[in-house]
Amino acid sequence: MKKSVSKFITVTTLVLGLILSAVFVGCGGVKEIALDTSAVDTVFEVGAEFNSDNLVVYVKKGGANERIKKDEYKVSAPDMSTEGKKTVTVTYGEITATYEIEVVVKALVATFTGNVTFGLGGGRSMDLMSELKCYNTLEWEISSPNMYTDSGEYTFKDGVYTMLMGSGAKISSEKGDDGKITLGYEGFGIKLMGGRLTANGHGILTLQE
Repeated sequence: MKKSVSKFITVTTLVLGLILSAVFVGCGGVKEIALDTSAVDTVFEVGAEFNSDNLVVYVKKGGANERIKKDEYKVSAPDMSTEGKKTVTVTYGEITATYEIEVVVKALVATFTGNVTFGLGGGRSMDLMSELKCYNTLEWEISSPNMYTDSGEYTFKDGVYTMLMGSGAKISSEKGDDGKITLGYEGFGIKLMGGRLTANGHGILTLQE
């Protein structure tokens, strides 16, 4: 009789242990992953190499998000040889999540032009006609013939262009009462006279329709 009771208790304990284990896995196991793509490139030129740099992946556990290490998940590389919207799939174990990118044929979408004034020191200055171009790849470039160039990436939201100059100055566009969109900046440095003189520029460029 004692052996039967002991056996019953042992079996019952094992069963309860399995049930509790199942409940723990069900509640604490990973059921979903979340993607933070706020700093990820989502527009690429046809033929460019895909990258998911700055992608952040989280697992959702018990109502909280826990960041996953980069080597713990896989990112699919979409076809970059044709233009169009592409789906990027992120896989963690058997769980997947997706985000979209766009592959485009590079094209000019906006051109800002105007004079940029460069201070040369000693009260001296010079004006240079400059042109800043924005492309649908979210890239920009500025130049003044035979004088200087700079380039980088921009964001475009609610009609506002925002970009970071090579000097580190962050600039944004504004729309005036006359409807014109202008881009004002300062802190743009160029080298003159074989690098013996640094000229610091500031100016306003107007969007040409």
